Amino acid sequence: MSPNALVLVVDRLHLNYLGCFGNSWILTPAVDRLAWQGTCLDQVVLDHTSLSELYTSWLSGTHYFQRSGGLAPQPWLLEQLQRRGVQTLLAADQPEVLSHPWSEHWQQQLELPPAPAADSCAPGLEQTHLAQALAVVAEQLQRLRGPFLFWVHLGSLGQVWDAPLEFRNRYVEDEEELPPPPDARVPGHVFTEEPDPDQLLGLRRAYAGQVTLWDQCLGGLLAALEAHPGWHDTMLVVASARGFSTGLHRLFGWPLEGQPEPPWSELVHVPYLLVFGSALAQAWRYPHLVQPPDLAPTLAAWWEVAIPPGLWGRDLLQLLRTEQDPQPRPLAPLGTPGPAWAVRTPAWHLYEEEALEEEPRLPEDELWVPEPLPAAHLFRKPDDRWEINDVADRLPDVVARLRHRFWHWRRLAPEARWHELPPLEEVLVQGLE
Repeated sequence: MSPNALVLVVDRLHLNYLGCFGNSWILTPAVDRLAWQGTCLDQVVLDHTSLSELYTSWLSGTHYFQRSGGLAPQPWLLEQLQRRGVQTLLAADQPEVLSHPWSEHWQQQLELPPAPAADSCAPGLEQTHLAQALAVVAEQLQRLRGPFLFWVHLGSLGQVWDAPLEFRNRYVEDEEELPPPPDARVPGHVFTEEPDPDQLLGLRRAYAGQVTLWDQCLGGLLAALEAHPGWHDTMLVVASARGFSTGLHRLFGWPLEGQPEPPWSELVHVPYLLVFGSALAQAWRYPHLVQPPDLAPTLAAWWEVAIPPGLWGRDLLQLLRTEQDPQPRPLAPLGTPGPAWAVRTPAWHLYEEEALEEEPRLPEDELWVPEPLPAAHLFRKPDDRWEINDVADRLPDVVARLRHRFWHWRRLAPEARWHELPPLEEVLVQGLE
């Protein structure tokens, strides 16, 4: 049979709230089973923080900085699949996704029930937005026959928290604790001082309840997928579009509509899982850097479609088939709608609030001066997972090397000339002893 693919994108799903990515107190059996059946990509870093740019990266294999530097992306994946006779269907509950400039290249579009403006939690699971949206998806899936690419986008984790109260109350450990907030509105706070720990705990338990609801609904969709006659020839991708701030850096959610979110790891380090009905690469973890542009070449390889040259995206399928990577990606640059930018290497995450206007100097340059950089934030990886200890002031030489590498990578990206850069310095890969 011809292969199929189901891509399930969940916006605002936090990596640290899933058991398969290290959480020990939230119940997520469905996604944890997927991790056992397939591959966890442990170091996925966004290339941009807006949905529109992410979808262009996913579908073109190009990096945001290739496009911002003048490269015109093409919807080659959707066009090539349709020439191969692959049905392409997009289902989404966010207008921003359905109105993406390339939406006309999908053969079919399905508008899922929009997230309600609810003030109170649903009385039962079946009445929640996630359950209703995924019921529509499961019904559509039953009608599909391969080959198909069925892309599903769910944005309700960032739009409504309508899980029944029992979902969030199950995480209350002490009767004397303050209960989680009872309403369904997604909270958004920018705290001017350290937040009240009890308030923060309640908000996190409310989010945990919504993640548990999503996991239960996912279990129902998986049952429909595994009952599909084409399951053995299907690739399932479960991915988060963006994370969610849960109290670190004095942020919970993002209430400042229209303003870009700062690229802390809570937002830009996201979970991805790849699962195959044929049991390829079971219970494997890929530990190296991955970015959204990697998805288009991976899907192309699944259908044996030619991959255009000059893409930042890599075919992950060949890595899964061999379970090894002789040349892992050395760095992951990231842009935002504002001046802020970030770059991640195996050992560091540098986030700067201001744009780079001129070429940075290296420490070995005799004119280099280790001046304070108040807009720079540097964190050791992978140890400082959620960026508690900012070491930018103490390690100006590391900041300088990362800034220099980002500057030159961005300059060469539009023409895909990053191979001209020398290998990363050992301190950027291995960190400090």
